[in-house]
Amino acid sequence: MESDSDQAPRILDLVRRLELPLALLFNRGRVMVLPQAISKATGLREALKILRLSPHNAVAIGDAENDYELLQSCEAGLAVAWGSEFLKQSAITLSPAKDLQRSVTTSFKRLRTAAEFLSRQSSSHFDAGAHR
Repeated sequence: MESDSDQAPRILDLVRRLELPLALLFNRGRVMVLPQAISKATGLREALKILRLSPHNAVAIGDAENDYELLQSCEAGLAVAWGSEFLKQSAITLSPAKDLQRSVTTSFKRLRTAAEFLSRQSSSHFDAGAHR
């Protein structure tokens, strides 16, 4: 369920009264009601487990408070430039392009370039050590 965040006190009161195992999560001006221990990050972890992939091979993109855990669970967490200040401080920020596709494309190119550089550095360091 989702509602305006100004409804959070009423929703919380109802959840308490009915003794429901639910949690309230804020997303900018919205509040979401979810089962406890369920989030985008837990969903990603389950998907990665099923696919037999590592979080070290995952990139997450988010724009608000409810994306924090998701960004922290991946090797690279990207916050859009227009996202919440808190999220931007804890992630690699995307380019300020007005359209999401251009921002994501630019950021992935930068990540790929950085990964290729680190790979070259790592292999050249390894090779140098092997010749001693």
